[in-house]
Amino acid sequence: MSGIFLRWGVPAFVTVIGGTVAAVATSGSAIPPDLASRTSAVIDGPEFEWAKLSFDMRDATITGTATTQSMIDEAVAKVAAVHGVRSVTSKVVLAEHVSPFPFIATVEGGVLTLSGGLPDEEARAEILDIAGEGARDETRLMSGAPNRANWLAAVDYALGYARQLDEGEVALADLNLTISGRAKSPDAYASLAGIGAAAVPAAVTVAYREVQPALVSPFEWRAEYDGRKLSLSGATPSEVLIAELEALAPAGTSVSTSLVLASGAPTEFAASAKLLLENLLKLESGSATISDKTSTLAGSPADAAAAESVRVAMTPSAAAVTLGPPLVGEYWLSAERGANGIVLDGFVPDAALRDRLEALDNVDAAGLELGRGAPERFESGIDFVLEALRRMSEGHATIQGTVITVDGRAATVADFAAIETRLELGAPQGLILASTTVKPPLATPFTFAAEKTATGQFSLSGYVPGAAVRKALVAGLPAVASDTTVIADGNPADFEAAAIKALGVLQLLDSGKVSYDGASWSLNGAVDTPQEAFAAESAFAATGLRTAGWTYSVSLPGAAETAALPVVDPYVWRAQKSANGRIAFTGFLPTEQLKRYLAGHAGANVVDGTALGAGAPEGFIPAAIGGLDALLGLDEGTLALSAGSWSLTGKLPTTTGRYELETALRTATDTSAWHVAIQAGDAAPVVTPFVWSAVRAADGSFALSGYVPTEEVRRFAAVRAGKVSSDTTLVGSGEPQGFIADSLAGLDALLKLESGEVKYDGKAWSIAGQPLTPADADAARAAVATASDGGAAWIEALAEPTQAAPEPAPVTVETAEPATTEDVPAEPAALEPEPGTAATEPAEEAGPAAEATPAVEAPPAAETAPAEQEVAVVEPQPAVEPQPEPATPVVRNYLFDAKKSLGGPITFSGAVPAEPMRRHLAVIAGGEPAEALTISPDLPDDFVTNADAGSRALALLADGEFGLDGDRWVFSGRAETEEAKQAALTALAAVPTLDQWDTSVTLLPPLDVCRDKVTAFAARNAIVFQSGSARIADESVPAIDELAGYLGLCPEATVNVEGHTDADGEDEANLALSVSRAEAVVDALILRGIGPERLYAIGYGESLPVASNETRAGKQANRRIVFTLADE
Repeated sequence: MSGIFLRWGVPAFVTVIGGTVAAVATSGSAIPPDLASRTSAVIDGPEFEWAKLSFDMRDATITGTATTQSMIDEAVAKVAAVHGVRSVTSKVVLAEHVSPFPFIATVEGGVLTLSGGLPDEEARAEILDIAGEGARDETRLMSGAPNRANWLAAVDYALGYARQLDEGEVALADLNLTISGRAKSPDAYASLAGIGAAAVPAAVTVAYREVQPALVSPFEWRAEYDGRKLSLSGATPSEVLIAELEALAPAGTSVSTSLVLASGAPTEFAASAKLLLENLLKLESGSATISDKTSTLAGSPADAAAAESVRVAMTPSAAAVTLGPPLVGEYWLSAERGANGIVLDGFVPDAALRDRLEALDNVDAAGLELGRGAPERFESGIDFVLEALRRMSEGHATIQGTVITVDGRAATVADFAAIETRLELGAPQGLILASTTVKPPLATPFTFAAEKTATGQFSLSGYVPGAAVRKALVAGLPAVASDTTVIADGNPADFEAAAIKALGVLQLLDSGKVSYDGASWSLNGAVDTPQEAFAAESAFAATGLRTAGWTYSVSLPGAAETAALPVVDPYVWRAQKSANGRIAFTGFLPTEQLKRYLAGHAGANVVDGTALGAGAPEGFIPAAIGGLDALLGLDEGTLALSAGSWSLTGKLPTTTGRYELETALRTATDTSAWHVAIQAGDAAPVVTPFVWSAVRAADGSFALSGYVPTEEVRRFAAVRAGKVSSDTTLVGSGEPQGFIADSLAGLDALLKLESGEVKYDGKAWSIAGQPLTPADADAARAAVATASDGGAAWIEALAEPTQAAPEPAPVTVETAEPATTEDVPAEPAALEPEPGTAATEPAEEAGPAAEATPAVEAPPAAETAPAEQEVAVVEPQPAVEPQPEPATPVVRNYLFDAKKSLGGPITFSGAVPAEPMRRHLAVIAGGEPAEALTISPDLPDDFVTNADAGSRALALLADGEFGLDGDRWVFSGRAETEEAKQAALTALAAVPTLDQWDTSVTLLPPLDVCRDKVTAFAARNAIVFQSGSARIADESVPAIDELAGYLGLCPEATVNVEGHTDADGEDEANLALSVSRAEAVVDALILRGIGPERLYAIGYGESLPVASNETRAGKQANRRIVFTLADE
């Protein structure tokens, strides 16, 4: 059995084993690859990209990471279903479950990085395709994702944002989306705005979205303004800022905006942009820019105030401000020629021109300011006036727009000719030469002579004031053989008219000479016949030169036998003018020549019934000639000599005409003994004699009598007097010129006396009375000095004061109340000041009768302040100086005296050698010839030189006196400044014998200078406040500027600024308002450089009225600001 097994079993077993091994060896390796390919095809879809498949023989193993168990189960089932697969082993890792499911797209440095979770691998490809090239993928599979379709739509929407950012983050938490970052460009920002405006995918919620504009570097912004249109361009950090900037534009301004939203704005960009734009809009045109941290503002201001406002506003910023010159509405330039050169003031269009002018020799251009708006050829106009002024010793020129004015004195005769030639050529093209007054050089002394030889030839020599005068003189002579005259200034008044009249008489002589020696005129000569002598005498009398101070001497031929005329006694003569213009002469005349002259002078419509007769009174010829001239000026009237007295009566239309006619008559002849009664058509009936008087009793009451020209004057005089016990004045005409001013001056003077009388007796004014103190006497004299002629012709008879002068004590000095205020009584409203009378009378001091009567000023000349404004009148209080112990006075017996008080003109008294000198002194004093000066030939030979120099020096001082005491000149005075003092001493240096003068020139104390300036300031200024407030009106700013300048003259003085109100409103409110207004003035003065330690603001409310609060004018007077100056 075992053998069988060994024989047959072993071989069989070996065969089976060997075959199996062989079968396995030949066919076992081919099965797995076929199976793997078939199985891989089953899970080849994108949903199984996560799965990795491997085989061990026919046993399959699945690895990888899946996000859900269903994905694993589906993959295992598909593999297991493949034929040939024996087993499937799952080694798949289930992904982390995250909730909320995250997805983040981050942009940094321009690179997009994706992170967070993926629901499956198929989603990765889709997301990377949306993200685009260059995106970095850091996502990983996670479980817990929302609905796949919704989630992919949300990722697509989110990546639409991320692709437009240059930095930021877009994140999903499930389907909640947050977006933050910065756009990569302006276009990208616009695209993001479009995405934001589009609909969000369904089921997606945008939880947060903040996208900044694109980064701009440099961050630039620009604004341009031309006065009508505002253009904004560049970058802006927000839409809100754009709206704020546009809102700054004024109404009517067109705004064009091309601003682009951007990031990268510097710190405080918005504040800087608004500040720049606010100040740009203050300019006429310009631009403003911001580039990162650098800001600029450039443009053209409308005026200096606008420029200053912009500079002040921009000072705290770091912006570079470049402003062009302001536009000047009235473009002007002023040039003043003095001893030190030419000083320029005004405007020039650019710095180059100003520098050129400053570089010129003897030209001071420091006062020039830059300004736009210069007319064409303005620079040529400047050169034109400089050329003229360089040839002058003194002068002034202005260019006002296109109009040029030039005045001054030429340095030499050659310069005068050159200036006249240049002025005749006219101004540069485009400019207008409006006014030129160029005087020739001054001749000292100014002399002139015209001679006629026996052969009938004429010659002229000396000085003439101008070429036109020279031409007129030559034209008035028949034959001029020689003319050596030189043009110069310094001629006497009416030189041309007087010389022509004299030359007319010279032609009637056989030989003679007209001459002016620098002080007086003379006409000398010879004739051959009595007829020629009479003709010359008559012609000379007709000229009026004798009454002007001329010396006339013509040698007459020897006496010839003539028939004696009958002597007539009484000597009568009459000339009558009818309304139709016919002149009728009756009576007697001394010569046939005069008879013919009068008939010819009266014209064609004349009836002459006169006869010749001797016995004419002295001065008959000039009286008849002058009287006839006056009669011819009347509409109708009578001129008569009867019983040795002259009379003139008649009619003419106006009082002004009467004044002129009477003045001309007084010039032609002595009318002191005449009876003149001329009826003016616009006046009351004429009365003669016209007299008036005012008597003040010891009780202070006034008695008025006589005549006044109008009812208004009568009422006004009564109000001015105050307490009137009797007024018998009647209305009538015939008053002397200046009656109103003279009568009011007399009343003011009486108010200073205890008792007295002022009167006009038909010939002259006089005042007599009893002053209480010397100060009252001086005050009365000062009041008389305000009369029409300065009181020079008044007769004064004041008694010695009944009381001695009180001991002076230092008193706090306040500035004086202005002479002109608006607290004027309603009557007399129609009263007008006469010609030559000051528009306002000096305010009267409080006298015994003043307590019950308001102080009355001149008739109202201005309306009260507008209702919306309240006026605070500046009222400086009367200055009371502490007086030193009286020294023994030096008694002077002046033959000639000149005085000047603070703020007043020069007044003269005494004697001068000739009428021309009297007129010359009047020119220096700036007024009419002083009637108080008499003519005396007994003065020293050098009187003219000394009086001229002294008068000119006195005119330069604030006050003083000089005169001739016997044979010695005395000069004393006070100057406001050292310059004025030196100028006065320089003027005196022209006197050859100055070492023989008693001279004293000192400086006014600064406080006195201040008081003088503030007093003058107060008389012409008011400080205006806005109604009911303490805000100073713009119109008063120049007045505050001027006042600050005066207060700067006395830096040590203390200034109390006192505010007062009217009685309207509550006491407390008025007190507060007065304090506020005083403080407002103090603040304004401090801003103008007045030290605050000097200024004190005080309010009195309504407690110290100066007028009644029952009237509008009184209320206005009570609303005032008072300045008190003290040397403390």
